[in-house]
Amino acid sequence: MEAEGPPQLVVPDAPEPEAEEEQFQEVLPPAGFDPLAKLPHRGELNPTDDQRRLVREMAVWGVPYQDIAQHIINPNTKKPIDRSTLTRNFREELDAGTAEANVKLASVGYLQAVGWPAEYDHEGNLIRPYQPPVPMMTKWQQAVRLGYKEKMVVEQEQTHTTESVAAALSNMTYDDMLQLREILQRTRKLDDKR
Repeated sequence: MEAEGPPQLVVPDAPEPEAEEEQFQEVLPPAGFDPLAKLPHRGELNPTDDQRRLVREMAVWGVPYQDIAQHIINPNTKKPIDRSTLTRNFREELDAGTAEANVKLASVGYLQAVGWPAEYDHEGNLIRPYQPPVPMMTKWQQAVRLGYKEKMVVEQEQTHTTESVAAALSNMTYDDMLQLREILQRTRKLDDKR
């Protein structure tokens, strides 16, 4: 008699490997497909030269971004763009317009601070006489360009009692007293000059 071993499991025949490949077809992207490229959508804006010019001019005039956006119509949606679309598509024009406005204001402010020169025509006739500086603009020019700052001095009368002066003097060293003496002498000299 033959030795009986553990019962054998009967496994149905596995499908052929070729049949499996037929079930799953490989899908390849079309030639030239870039997975990182931005997908176009219907609201995307392609700014025109006229739109760019308008945005720059409005930025020079100081028009708020939200108002500028209302004047730019997206040809795809036929609606005004929003502020984020404006800043995304017109960043250079917005920055250049703001810089141009700053230059114009600074040049006018400078001429008002130093005075407008007289203007003459080609024959030497006076068109506009010299205009003296505007005092307010002169102060502005000094503050902005030269870094001057006005200080506000608040004078306060202090009354000292004999006891408080005596207490302060008793805590001073001999060198402190010599320095105080020099300061008082210089102060007297300045008062005498006035």
